[in-house]
Amino acid sequence: MKKKLLAMGLCVAVIMSLGACGNSNTSDSPSVTQMASYEDLNEVLSGDYVITEEILGMYFTEVLYEAGVGLIEVADRDIVQEGDIVLTDYTGYKDEVAFEGGTAQNQWIDVSNNCGIDTSSGTSTGGFINGFTDGLIGAKLEQPVRSDVIFPEEYHSEDLAGQPAEFEFTVHKIYTPVTMENITDAFVEENLSKNYEVSTVADFMKFLEEELAYNFTMNYLIQNSTFEIPETYVDSRLEDYQAYFEKLYCGETSLEDYLAYYGYTLEAIQAEWRISLEAQIKAELVFAKVVEDQSLELDEAGHEEYVQKIIAVNSSYFPDAESIHKYAGAGDAEAGEEYLKTQTAVRDYMLEKYRNTVTE
Repeated sequence: MKKKLLAMGLCVAVIMSLGACGNSNTSDSPSVTQMASYEDLNEVLSGDYVITEEILGMYFTEVLYEAGVGLIEVADRDIVQEGDIVLTDYTGYKDEVAFEGGTAQNQWIDVSNNCGIDTSSGTSTGGFINGFTDGLIGAKLEQPVRSDVIFPEEYHSEDLAGQPAEFEFTVHKIYTPVTMENITDAFVEENLSKNYEVSTVADFMKFLEEELAYNFTMNYLIQNSTFEIPETYVDSRLEDYQAYFEKLYCGETSLEDYLAYYGYTLEAIQAEWRISLEAQIKAELVFAKVVEDQSLELDEAGHEEYVQKIIAVNSSYFPDAESIHKYAGAGDAEAGEEYLKTQTAVRDYMLEKYRNTVTE
C-alpha cells in the first residue's frame, strides 16, 4: 500500500467525495440546526467564479489518470521524441563495468522531465541525475542506446561521486500523455463513455466543468458556513475511524508498528485524520442542511446509479456497494449508505441548478 493511503481520502474518485461518516451514538453529535448559517445557495450557484484553463487542465489530467487512460501507447512510430513517456530497462556502467544499484527493468520514465513517472497519477516519482535521459531522444524500440552522465560530487556512493558513467537503455514501449490538444472523440467513446456517460470531447469537457462547478459550490459552502462541532464529537469520530482503519489494514500487526513502517507516528496520523474528519463533518452538515432547506427527496434509484459509477471507476478499492457504504460509514454500512443518499441528492440538485444557470 502506498503511503498516501494512510491519509483519509475525501476525494477517492473523480465522481464522488467520501470519507469516514461514522455512526457515533453520542449526545454531542451535531445536528443540522447547530450550523448557524450558510451562504445563500442561489448566490453561490449563480456562476460568479471562473474555471480557468489551468484548473480545467489539471482536472482533465486527474480524471484521465483516475480512469487509467492518462497515457496512450504510440502506434505510428518507433522513435522516442520530446514529451514521450517510455517503458524501458537500463544498466549503469563505470569503466564499462556494470555497477551495483544501476540496473532496473520495466521502468516508466518521463523523457523530457528527466524523472520517473507514476502511471496511475501522472506525477513524478523522483528526478534523475543530469543527463540521465539525454540519450533517449531519438532512441528506437528494442535497440540499445546510451547516455553519458557525471554523478554529483555529493552522491551517496563514494565510488560514483563526481565520476563519469554511462547508462544503457532498451526502450520497449513509447507512450504519450493525453492532453486537451490531442484527445479525440474516438478516444472518448472508447475509454470514457462507460464510466462517465460521454461520447465526444465536448461531452467530456462539459462533464468536467459541471464537476468543477459542483466541487466549487460545496467547498464554498463549507468554507463560508458557521459550524458548532463539539470536540468530544470529533474525538468520538476519530476513535471510530482509527478502529476501522486498524481492522481494515493492520491484521495481526499493531497499529503503531504498521504506521512506523510508513514513517508515521500515531500522534502524527491522528492529527492528519482529525483535519480530514473535521472537513468531513462540515461536509455532512452542509449536505444535511441543503436537503432540509430545499426539501430534497433521497432517490434510491439515483443513489444506486451513483454507487455503480463509483464501482466502475474504482473497482479495485470498491468491488461492491457494501464496500462503498462501509468506507463511507467507517465500517458502518447503514450509516454510510444514508450519508451517500444525502450526498447524491444534493449533488443532483446542485448540478441541475448549475445547468439551468448556464442555459439562461
